[in-house]
Amino acid sequence: MKVGVVGIGGLGHMAVKYAKAMGSEVTVFSTSPDKEAEAKEFGAHHFRIWENADEMKKAQSSQDLIVNAAPAEINWETALNLLANNGTLCLVGLPTCSVNIPVTPLVFGQKSVVGSIVGGRKLMREMLDFSAIHGITPMVETMPLSQVNEAMDKVAANKARYRIVLTA
Repeated sequence: MKVGVVGIGGLGHMAVKYAKAMGSEVTVFSTSPDKEAEAKEFGAHHFRIWENADEMKKAQSSQDLIVNAAPAEINWETALNLLANNGTLCLVGLPTCSVNIPVTPLVFGQKSVVGSIVGGRKLMREMLDFSAIHGITPMVETMPLSQVNEAMDKVAANKARYRIVLTA
């Protein structure tokens, strides 16, 4: 399966690791060129800049699954165009806007748009067991609780790598 991950932050970097461990060919689509080396360290085979029209055109119809981990509005038509026929766009990052999906590529490509959220205890146990078997851990940056405001500023400025954990 070819899996594309949009947004290589706290959720996206884990999506890359899981997809790679499941045997998928992984492509990261990002607005941050400086994250390419890290994306490949996480297991991405390919890295594409979202705003680069040539790269996005070359990637059209190439993905079976797109995991959108970006919590922002993106160009939904671009995302659908990345999907092969019968592909699925899965929203795990929650944009603060309405999702305006163009109907034509959805219908004629028999594509699906789905959402996903944390599962129950059984799924969590399976995920933790899978993580242990494959050595999957999140990349975290620790900061003392006294620097909570600085930590929040880093998150807001998209400078956190990739989750910040506050310590006592």
